[in-house]
Amino acid sequence: MKILFVAKRHYTNKDLVDDRFGRLFHLPMSLTQAGHEVCVVALDYKTFKHERLNIDGLDLISLPSRSRGLTLPDSELTEFPVAISPDLVVGSGHIHIARTALKHAQRTGAKFILEAYDYYPAFLPALLQGMGKRCFNSICRKADACVSASDRLGKLMAHFNDRVQVVENGFDPDVFRKRDRTESLARLELDENRQYVCFIGSASAALGYDDFVAALKDVRKSNPNVIGLHAGVFNTGSVTSEDVIHLGLCSQDRVVDVLTGSSCGVVPYRESLQVAYSNSCKLVEYMATGLPVVATRSGDNERVLGEGGGKLVDSSSPTQLGQAIVAQLEDPITPPYPVHWKWSNLGDSLERFLLDIRNSA
Repeated sequence: MKILFVAKRHYTNKDLVDDRFGRLFHLPMSLTQAGHEVCVVALDYKTFKHERLNIDGLDLISLPSRSRGLTLPDSELTEFPVAISPDLVVGSGHIHIARTALKHAQRTGAKFILEAYDYYPAFLPALLQGMGKRCFNSICRKADACVSASDRLGKLMAHFNDRVQVVENGFDPDVFRKRDRTESLARLELDENRQYVCFIGSASAALGYDDFVAALKDVRKSNPNVIGLHAGVFNTGSVTSEDVIHLGLCSQDRVVDVLTGSSCGVVPYRESLQVAYSNSCKLVEYMATGLPVVATRSGDNERVLGEGGGKLVDSSSPTQLGQAIVAQLEDPITPPYPVHWKWSNLGDSLERFLLDIRNSA
């Protein structure tokens, strides 16, 4: 197959080129390694780089873009490069990117697949969300097929398209694996005699950072040797606390040290339009390093974590969060190794689906 991915270059504060992280890199790479001709056109509206690269056989074109709305301006659309004559065009990474991919598929006669790793209308300003929902639904209807990162989002997309495949967020086993705790804490310059509870992600209220801080404050009243670790962007207005050590935005390598050095990992997401249809990439990374987990019943967390794999609590409940953290520290439940969510396995699933779409009438 000849497959063109239209995506964005920066995803979850990672760069497709420099970090080689997440589904926007690993799914195209898996298809490349399976012998398909794959090109990724990555719109760069952060550093505005225009470059063409080949990474282990995967062609990648970085295209500067200043649009974050519902569509690309004509000036950018006319510069859209024709890297290959594709059989399939996959659009992934917000509504304007999906619409651009759809238009390119229509121009080239290729089949179009909408790939949604999040519910994209949720990222629009409130005044545009209604229009965004209508656009998203319309793109679903026009697509030859859809791919969703979460089960709940897949069911929503199935209202508008009868060919939907769930391909979750995964992990790279060469990166996310348990290390020696003493060595990891030494690199982080942290005391190995303490117990650490980590949260990886942006310090936003929507992702439950405030609840995480409140829970650690309660835990430390009776367990002062416990302290929180946060690795991620610290937003303006985020809660500061002496109960949580803020490590800043970390490389993948440093994140693995954080996970290895911790005794419990937390996914404290609050239920919101953004979170409701999400699949946390951090959850399977926690699981891959053998870290006991506490997660809220939000998004796809309950389905991914499964029965007996950790502690699940209600969203927006710091009290429950704190109680579950204490339980995991005292009598930890380690989740099973998430073999299904290796990128190679998820890539195989996507390949079978795309072959079926290409060969269908």
